[in-house]
Amino acid sequence: MYISRLMTMAQLLRELPAALPLLQEMGMDCSVCLSKIVDTIEIAAYRHGLDLEEVLAALNDLEEHSSP
Repeated sequence: MYISRLMTMAQLLRELPAALPLLQEMGMDCSVCLSKIVDTIEIAAYRHGLDLEEVLAALNDLEEHSSP
């Protein structure tokens, strides 16, 4: 699975639950935020003042290493 900027945070967490600790380290506690239902990764990164490309690289790296 490729993680793109247009994926919602809810979809990301549903498909890659291992992303939650990584997101929390970045300052995004998406487990309690209701915006995760509609916010894309791009919007969430912007709201938290994070570099989108760095967030996507970290998430795709995590996904690549957590795939069976």
